[in-house]
Amino acid sequence: MSEFEGSLGQLINSGVELWVDGGRLGFKKVSGKLSDGERSFLSTNKARILELLGDRHAAWLSGVQKRIWFISQYAPESTAYTIPFLFDVPAGTDPHRLQQAFEALASRHLALRASFPSLEGIPIQMFEARINIPVETVLLPHEPRAREDMVRTHLVRPFRMDKAPLFKVFLFRAPDGSQQLGLSLHHLIGDGWSIRQMMRDLGLLYAGEELPGTAPSIVSFLRAERLRNPETLAEELRYWRQRLANPPVLSLPYDQERPRHLTYDGGQVRADLDEAISEGLRRFARENSTSVFTVLLAAFGVFLHQHSRQRDLMAGIPYAARETREAQDIVGCLMTTLVLRLETDPGMSFVQLISQVGRTLREALGHASLSFDRIVESLALERDTSRNPVFQVLFGQIPAADVEERGLPLRQRYLDAKKCQFDLEYYYSGGDGQGAITSFFVYNTRLFEEETVRLFSERWLQLVPWLIAHPSLPLRDAPRLAPSTVQRIRNEWNATAQQWDEAGGADALIARQAQRSPDKIAVVSGPHSRTYGELLRNAGSFAARLCEAGVRPGSLVGIKMERSVGMVEAILGSLLAGAGFVPLDPAFPSNRLGYMIEASGTRHVVTDTGEVEVPGGAVRVVYDGIPQTEPFPPHPNRGEDVAYVMFTSGSTGQPKGVAVRHHNLVNLLRAMARAPGMQHSDRLLAVTSLSFDISLLELLLPLTVGATVRVATREEQSDAQALLSYLEADGITVMQGTPSTWRMLLQYGWTGSPGLKVLCGGEALSDELARVLMPKSAALWNLYGPTETTIWSSRRYFGNGQQRVTLGQPIENTRLYVLDEDQRPVPLGVEGELYIAGDGVAQGYIGREDLTAQRFPTLGIDELGVTQERCYRTGDRVRQRHDGELLFLGRQDHQVKVRGHRIEPGEVEARLAEVPGIAEAVVAVQGEAERSRLVAFLVSSGEPVPTGTVLAHLRKHLPSYMIPHIEHLERMPMTLNGKVDRTALAQRSSAGTAPTGPQEALSTGDEIRVAAWFSEVLEVPATHRQAEFFELGGQSLLATRVLYRINQHYNIDMRLPEFFQGSTVAVLAARIKELVDERQQKITAEVEGMSEDQVTQELKRLGLL
Repeated sequence: MSEFEGSLGQLINSGVELWVDGGRLGFKKVSGKLSDGERSFLSTNKARILELLGDRHAAWLSGVQKRIWFISQYAPESTAYTIPFLFDVPAGTDPHRLQQAFEALASRHLALRASFPSLEGIPIQMFEARINIPVETVLLPHEPRAREDMVRTHLVRPFRMDKAPLFKVFLFRAPDGSQQLGLSLHHLIGDGWSIRQMMRDLGLLYAGEELPGTAPSIVSFLRAERLRNPETLAEELRYWRQRLANPPVLSLPYDQERPRHLTYDGGQVRADLDEAISEGLRRFARENSTSVFTVLLAAFGVFLHQHSRQRDLMAGIPYAARETREAQDIVGCLMTTLVLRLETDPGMSFVQLISQVGRTLREALGHASLSFDRIVESLALERDTSRNPVFQVLFGQIPAADVEERGLPLRQRYLDAKKCQFDLEYYYSGGDGQGAITSFFVYNTRLFEEETVRLFSERWLQLVPWLIAHPSLPLRDAPRLAPSTVQRIRNEWNATAQQWDEAGGADALIARQAQRSPDKIAVVSGPHSRTYGELLRNAGSFAARLCEAGVRPGSLVGIKMERSVGMVEAILGSLLAGAGFVPLDPAFPSNRLGYMIEASGTRHVVTDTGEVEVPGGAVRVVYDGIPQTEPFPPHPNRGEDVAYVMFTSGSTGQPKGVAVRHHNLVNLLRAMARAPGMQHSDRLLAVTSLSFDISLLELLLPLTVGATVRVATREEQSDAQALLSYLEADGITVMQGTPSTWRMLLQYGWTGSPGLKVLCGGEALSDELARVLMPKSAALWNLYGPTETTIWSSRRYFGNGQQRVTLGQPIENTRLYVLDEDQRPVPLGVEGELYIAGDGVAQGYIGREDLTAQRFPTLGIDELGVTQERCYRTGDRVRQRHDGELLFLGRQDHQVKVRGHRIEPGEVEARLAEVPGIAEAVVAVQGEAERSRLVAFLVSSGEPVPTGTVLAHLRKHLPSYMIPHIEHLERMPMTLNGKVDRTALAQRSSAGTAPTGPQEALSTGDEIRVAAWFSEVLEVPATHRQAEFFELGGQSLLATRVLYRINQHYNIDMRLPEFFQGSTVAVLAARIKELVDERQQKITAEVEGMSEDQVTQELKRLGLL
């Protein structure tokens, strides 16, 4: 049967119609005469063909139908292509007359009698000679929401494509006696245009009227499509290939991670334009000699640009494909999609954009004969099962299908079908009439939350009237923030003002605490400790020594000391002397230290031994820990005085010094004492190098509240066992570290500390690491902030039920803005650069006025009512959710683009972290432009995880363009500040493993069989286990043919998504074995307790005997 069906399917798909007429086989080839081979096949198999046809007419599928059929096969339980319609009808509508009218309608329109079986994986359509159309009467409940749910449940159901009819009719009766006609239609047999024709005919048929003439059938369209001029089609194909070359991938502000495979669960949000806006829109269109459709489409382009920050955009529009008068009367699936490429330059005006959109639309309509599936095939795009090819958003006008004339009056009603075929869809109706234009957004609920789309709607209703009121202004001037968002940013998220009740510098906070608890232990390091009284006395004495050495208020003092109690006293002494301090790590190269000393203007450097060389010609002041001078009366530091200068890496190769003032530092210390919070009973373990600014929170914050700080020595800093011993035996209640530090402790067996408050910052905290750390600690806080805004600027507690790590919200007296390249706010959810304003913003880069002006701009942000606010531009990419939380997306220089796809290395890293045995994963890009490649660097907890295992896991979750090369390392390269050195990884000469791997010989019978089917269907050899169906030239419809062979041969039910998840010979063969084993286990379970005869009958039914 298989060979016969396959040959028959290929014959029909070549353009041969088959039918039965008086017991005789009828046939016709659309493009001319049958070949001798085709005639021979029909003659030889005539009896079998007649038996298969019965009284049905067989034909091939149009290009549009093939695409719909394939997607329906891919997700057979989906209702993506079920089209529901709902109409108000008179209360006395008779169900019996309605059924007669629908059956007459099906007799008149051939497409309504179609089913779509497949012959050995090849789809065809069969038209029944006659068909019964039952009308089911449904009694609706009283409650409106329950009533809507019941209507939707009946109208939005999947269909079996191989069984006619592919539409269902319902008569809904409400308790008040009103009635509604419901129609559920599969897109394979009709479209939006068809429903208008169907309803016009239905009304007349219900009234008992005869319809004139014979309705043109879908078959006439199929024939016309096959007979189109090849030269015209070739010219159109050239146009579309050029117009749609290298299509950009749209990136909207999604709330959730994109599923690996397309989903169709949807929701709707209304966005009705009121009557005044609607009339203004129609008037504007008339004045500019264009249509409402073109104006709204251009506005939609602006909307997409604002929400994606992309200028090159693809949008689909439904196209009726009914150029001829005959085609306009056909009921059937003719509608296709035209793809419009919109180029939204922010500098152009709305009038200019309308002109461009109109021109683009006219060009597309002039090349509309080619079906979308043909265009997609010709583009040879990289396969991505997670999104629609070429475009991801749809813009459409819904024509009214009301029938007001004689017969059955029908008025179409709105219905939320809870489904969505694309990421986002926008529809409107009433544009060409009078009154308000109704419109709504349809969204994929696996990508967007309802609140996000509600904000879309609010912004749309703000954007459209602005554009028609300001058609000559640049598009960049259009508003970006919804009014409700402006209020929340100003009055809620950035409302962080806090007046601190004590003045002075950070040293004053510590001095006051020392007076309150002089005998309490303040600092411990190694065997040494200091009480608060001793600390203040020693620091004051050292301040006097500094002044004797020539230090004056406003000077800078270098601190080049090993980690010790003395280091803390030297820092405090510098502050008490009215000076700022400059951390100078003894481990740094001498020339780097010399540059830092010279660039900062430091003239005095504190060391803890006389033998230490001081580069840069500065005066050495030796700290020996023995008070030799009477304490110096502390200099009263002012808020604008520099507290410290912290050097960070510079893009020029030389570090740059950030000057932080006392009021910056005091605000940070007071804010962090509130939250995450610190009390006098706490003990903090300080593990961070002094050259990394987060160390100052560790060293100073405990001293402002009466807590104790244990300073880990240089040797202990990198000794996980030493740190673990402190955590376990020293009563430590707070520890701050980078994610790399916490991973190190986990790798060395840290099982948790129930009383420990974990502070994590300095680099991105992954969701995976947060979920590991949370149950091992009393509290977990994610902290974020650049050196230029004084250590930390935002914070977020990570608690139970929280799925994603966020940067949280600003600390006291801090404001966060997400801006674009024009330094204007971006809509919520849209990626932008984070700017930070407020009391944490540092003085700037010492000796670098040019760089300071560039990185510390003073901005006016009109949309937010902000005038002349000094900010720091972080270079960090973030997006702000509709709850105000900030999501960190990476550095602007970390995001990569591969073959048109923007890739977040963090997304790949998160998937790598899921692989058992991988302790750490960093993804970087090596090379430039077309030679660039994605490389994953892995550190395993034991033996290196096999590369094949890693790639197999990634392929289950990521599209092929995100699969990296793999390289195993013993450890990650680190910067001096304890962060992963991504630059070193990117520059590393890698011998990574390519995703394709070696070509291994076929090793099992299943692999040999699958490879043979690849070769048979694709007509190319498949000779090894890694042979991949799509790399060999396969495409979606051909995949169904291989799948048919697999399921027929093994009597299993492998689905298309499984085929796409792993389309190599080896993976498919392995999945076949799993399914066969599952089936045999199921059979074994079912036959227990059966008699011998029952077992035999069951095995025969299953094809095993």
